[in-house]
Amino acid sequence: MPFINIWDDNAENSVCGFFHPLTWNLEGFYDEQGNSDIEGATEWEMKRRATILKSSSGTTAYQQHIQEFALKPSEAFLTVSVNDFPVVELRNQLNRVQREGLTLKKGTPVELSVEEGKVRAKASKNLSPILHYKVKQKDLTSCPIIFEWPISSPPKGLYKIGFDPYRQDQSNGVSLAAIYVYKGVQKDSGTRDIIVASYVGRAQTTDSVNRIAEMLAELYNAEIMYENEVPDVKKYFERRKKLHLLAAQPDGVISKNIKNSKVARVYGCHMNDKLKDAGAKYIKKWLLTERDFDENGDPVTNIDYIYDMGLLEELVLYNKKGNFDRVMALMQVMFQIEEDDLDKVYEAGDTNKDFFNELEDLRFNLFKT
Repeated sequence: MPFINIWDDNAENSVCGFFHPLTWNLEGFYDEQGNSDIEGATEWEMKRRATILKSSSGTTAYQQHIQEFALKPSEAFLTVSVNDFPVVELRNQLNRVQREGLTLKKGTPVELSVEEGKVRAKASKNLSPILHYKVKQKDLTSCPIIFEWPISSPPKGLYKIGFDPYRQDQSNGVSLAAIYVYKGVQKDSGTRDIIVASYVGRAQTTDSVNRIAEMLAELYNAEIMYENEVPDVKKYFERRKKLHLLAAQPDGVISKNIKNSKVARVYGCHMNDKLKDAGAKYIKKWLLTERDFDENGDPVTNIDYIYDMGLLEELVLYNKKGNFDRVMALMQVMFQIEEDDLDKVYEAGDTNKDFFNELEDLRFNLFKT
């Protein structure tokens, strides 16, 4: 028998089976007539969870406890993750993004092109971006999604790009290329520390994907950190005489995590288990970075500003044995952030109102109802 899901966060428009949460009839929190003190029971359980999380070296014990002493259906059926990411919070945000359709409400699928020597991003309703971790479409070409348009004349370093390429033109089609554009902190800007654009897909050739990375780098005036064990990327940018768009190898990050490393590839970052562990640690720190507090006094973190469904799904399921292209691309962004001055605030460049207004007007005209 279906019931409106009043228990899970951001699931009011969905149904589920009847659920009996821990806070109903919890010993010590009901009166002689059997009336439950739900508020008191919830407060007690949240304190217990905080104690378990604080005393555990990882999140596995915490997730197992939540599954056994569930407050909502999604907790009862929680798959215990082997990663150390804040899976419960990520699932809550994923529920919200799915329920409200935020990926395409906040993001605009675009077609990139070069006109008169400048990269242009044109919105279109006819594009088919890949939105989920488990691909649900046959055509893997996909398209970029812009969540925030570039500012006018962005200063070098404000935007950073992480790029996880695939290795060859022909394969079994499982691996996708993933590109993420990140915006740091800019003086007098309303947004900061967010993902502003992405591309996940498998174009017909590796050059086609490299071309997308190149155009996004020029559109946002950003450098690209990529997995440099894939030689096609550097060869492409050498042919294009645009090696300046590739980020230098993050020597500080590598030396911090790999003793006596002798890798010297100049551009990009090679990925091994130690660097993947470091990348996961940097991602976790970024996810849990507190930005503000909501009306209830609860902290608002970077997780609350992720609107990419596929990325949220990958972060929940991530492990070192699986194929997680989006997470690998995000790690490349994190390596740049760690290598850079974390406290650096970028000044705004000269205003180019015509370019910015052209993008905004195009988006409005194509998507207005």
